[in-house]
Amino acid sequence: MNPLLSIQTRAHCNSFRYCPGRLRRPLGVILLLSALADTVKAETIVSSLGNPQTQFIGFAQDSWAASSFQTDNEAWSLSSISVAFAGNAFGSSTADLRLYSDVGGKPSVSLLDLGTLTLTADNNVLLRTFSLNSTFILNPSTTYWVALGAVENGLDVNVLFDNVPPFTFTGVPGASMTYSATSSTGSSPPVNWITPGPNVALPFEVDGVVAAPEPGSIILMSLGGIGLILRRKLR
Repeated sequence: MNPLLSIQTRAHCNSFRYCPGRLRRPLGVILLLSALADTVKAETIVSSLGNPQTQFIGFAQDSWAASSFQTDNEAWSLSSISVAFAGNAFGSSTADLRLYSDVGGKPSVSLLDLGTLTLTADNNVLLRTFSLNSTFILNPSTTYWVALGAVENGLDVNVLFDNVPPFTFTGVPGASMTYSATSSTGSSPPVNWITPGPNVALPFEVDGVVAAPEPGSIILMSLGGIGLILRRKLR
């Protein structure tokens, strides 16, 4: 190495307090935070998909069924809700999925319309996922209702558990599901919910990401702090 070049490089680092080596730690932190951001994935809050599906229920147009779940003590950013059901064997049909609040053990206010799925003419029971296009926060220790309805041409649906001993569910500790369902007919969105009783429930799964603290906010604040450090070093 040229001795003169070495002296000039050291002089530059000493006079301006800048050297490529000084940037390694902040850049390493940036790369680590970016990696962490990429690894944030939705996890299952609660799911009843492990139970056998034993009863066929026919959904006429504007018929709905809903089952409830309760979150744990965390706030969650909802990612998707998946429900196992079949379509109409005699023609295409359209299913709608909504999220409701709870009042007195029944669905109350429609909080979120997760959208519709158009089904082809077959009656195979499949896991169908309704994904969110915007942010929706599930509050801690709160009961919600997942409502599935036929909004066009009716559904020939195998969606309800019947006489399952025992009813089981999985998910994060503290979250739970109720082995019961309520139904509504004659309108979209549904009103006038009635409770048919226990031993029936929608087979569904709720997925999300812990909402507090928000990983994205932490990363942005960290990157801002690193930017200030780099600016100071460059001076």
